[in-house]
Amino acid sequence: MKIQDIRKMIQEVYKDISDASPLEGDRLLCDILDCDLSTLYSYPEQVIDKEKIEIIKDCLQKRKIGMPYAYIMKKQFFYGRSFYVDQRVLIPRPETELSVIEICKLINESKSKVLEIGVGSGAVAITLDLETPNSIVHGVDISEDALNIARKNNKILSGNVTFWKSDLFYDVEETYDIIYSNPPYIESDTLMELSPSVIQYEPRLALDGGIDGLDFYRKIIEDGTFFLNKDGYFIFEIGYNQSERIRTILCHRGFSHIKIIKDYQGYDRVLIAWR
Repeated sequence: MKIQDIRKMIQEVYKDISDASPLEGDRLLCDILDCDLSTLYSYPEQVIDKEKIEIIKDCLQKRKIGMPYAYIMKKQFFYGRSFYVDQRVLIPRPETELSVIEICKLINESKSKVLEIGVGSGAVAITLDLETPNSIVHGVDISEDALNIARKNNKILSGNVTFWKSDLFYDVEETYDIIYSNPPYIESDTLMELSPSVIQYEPRLALDGGIDGLDFYRKIIEDGTFFLNKDGYFIFEIGYNQSERIRTILCHRGFSHIKIIKDYQGYDRVLIAWR
């Protein structure tokens, strides 16, 4: 089959995939053929070998039943870098880059020591390390599977992050200028309302935030106060309707300064708190 024929086949399949971006089908083909879009469009008559065609068909079948593209291709781009991901970790979202932008602003004001609680793929911690050479970045997670992936990405991208296993602060011994977390914040009763590609494939451990979605914020704020330096910052990614409730929890712990950053859709997404 030729590239142009394969593209037609892919486009036909993608008509029924509602959560796909417009160019995802072409991206899939580029990833498998190891070429860029310009090559794809410039050589429509190029013949694709049978082995590659079978790989393409297998990927399309997985995508048809709802598997996210990132899990099929085992990679997700975040802040301009490619990170390895699989079903053991949550797929990094574009809106999480907003947290990185805000943390970088704070780090660039002075040398900072940063701790991420719940690192998942390591995308945030590794990005912070690579974007701010003067910082010291540590990351913890309760999942050994997630830590293995974070360490893998750290090695691939030549990061210098120190990762270790800890249930929140249980095995944390040092204090930090910035404590960041994008914890599970979906209300338990609403998990089944998430898109099938999320609930069927992404780890529930990284999604379920308890009855009101705030379980982990409470724990991190309560315990993390003892690991945060005097002039330090809590930075959280939050759900669109959670900012006021998290603000209340923080105020009760003595954090009088709260800043909310909205995402690209205009929803509350990042919360920054300091005393």
